[in-house]
Amino acid sequence: MKKFAYMLAAGLAFTSLQPTIYAQAAVNQQEETTEKETLSVLSIDDVIERGLDRNSTLLLLEYQMEIMDNQHKDMEKDIEDLEDDIDEADSSLPNINLKTIKENIAGLQLLISTLEEEIAGLEAELGEDEGGSIEFLENQNELLKLKLDKLEASIASGQLEQVVSGYNQALQAINAQIEALEDAIDQLQLALQKMEVGELQLNYEAEEAEQMVKMMLTSSYTGLISTKQQIDLMESSVVQVEKNVNILEKKVEVGIASAYELEQSERDLEKQRQALDLAKQDYQRELAKLLLDIDVEYNAEIKLKDLEINTNTDKVAANKMDKLVKDSYAYKKAELNLKNAELDLNDLMDQDDASEYKIKQAELTIEVDKEKIRQLKLDLKESIENLYYDLDKAVQTLSDKKRDLEYAKNDSNRFKVQYELGIISEFQYQQSSLSVKQAEFDLEMAEISYYMINEQVKATHEGVIQVQ
Repeated sequence: MKKFAYMLAAGLAFTSLQPTIYAQAAVNQQEETTEKETLSVLSIDDVIERGLDRNSTLLLLEYQMEIMDNQHKDMEKDIEDLEDDIDEADSSLPNINLKTIKENIAGLQLLISTLEEEIAGLEAELGEDEGGSIEFLENQNELLKLKLDKLEASIASGQLEQVVSGYNQALQAINAQIEALEDAIDQLQLALQKMEVGELQLNYEAEEAEQMVKMMLTSSYTGLISTKQQIDLMESSVVQVEKNVNILEKKVEVGIASAYELEQSERDLEKQRQALDLAKQDYQRELAKLLLDIDVEYNAEIKLKDLEINTNTDKVAANKMDKLVKDSYAYKKAELNLKNAELDLNDLMDQDDASEYKIKQAELTIEVDKEKIRQLKLDLKESIENLYYDLDKAVQTLSDKKRDLEYAKNDSNRFKVQYELGIISEFQYQQSSLSVKQAEFDLEMAEISYYMINEQVKATHEGVIQVQ
């Protein structure tokens, strides 16, 4: 039974793995990836592929699933061993014909009763005989033979009854052993069912974690592109402010602009230069972090490919909404929690000594889990609806920004003609060009925003739904 207790404890401990296992796994992964690859161009697909291959969280989850699989197989073997013990106990009973023995005992008892009657009759005859005759001596001899026959029959009957008693005692001991083994199997099977639920939960967690890592990598990549585009806009703005400062310097020299106005422009230029430097530093820091995550040698000049924006996204029909909800990892894990609670209740119901309070508590736990699932379905549906609402807004924003860019380009072309005709200054014309760059930047930001929301929509079809 000590062995069984150890096996059961080991089977139920699948969620409390040793931290040293994970630590060593991380060290092994780091040692295997010391040689980093140098790249000059990087795309979002490259980032996701490399990131998934090298993510330590996913690696540790994979190790944990392997450990649980080994524990599962070990527990199945323990159950097979216990079943073999039951077969061995069954076969250990003495191979005797109990029916024949009982029939023989009954026959001997009948013989003893007959002999007792004959002995009693013969003793009565001898009591009436005065003795000394040949017949008296013959009756005494016959009486002695009858008593010897009775003694032999009694001994034989006693021996057979001892055989039956020994058989019954052995049968009771074996039945008790088998009952204990069957109880052990029941407990192991319950633990095995719980482990199977745990394996499913861990598998869902691993799949969900993979999708979350994808989203994290996508967010990092789009954040870099956004920062890079912002830097480009800031550089254009700095160039324009520098030109403005140069123009003001000349105006101050000829007395058509104040020194104060020039000083304000120079301060603005300094602030923009500082902001640009900080943005570049932020970009390089975030780039270094991303390259480290995907195990690529740091390259400050690495080029990031543009995102492919596809605005053709169909809305989820109402009849498919329920399927998205039920296929989500959050819903699946909630159902597994309910299954665990049901297993606990079934186990209590099978126990003869389980109190009504424990059973009631288990029943209430099931009701709570059912209510959680009901509320979760509503929350998941609301999250999906909100996500598609945000997607519609992102599409509208894209359309607005495209129109704004078109307006900015038209205005810039008009200012260009006016500049060539000498109606406006070069500075005014450059300002209109900067407005075009600003509109282009706004459109790019809208595209990135749409891209990220659309990626979240795709994630819902993979089972990842973020509850608001």
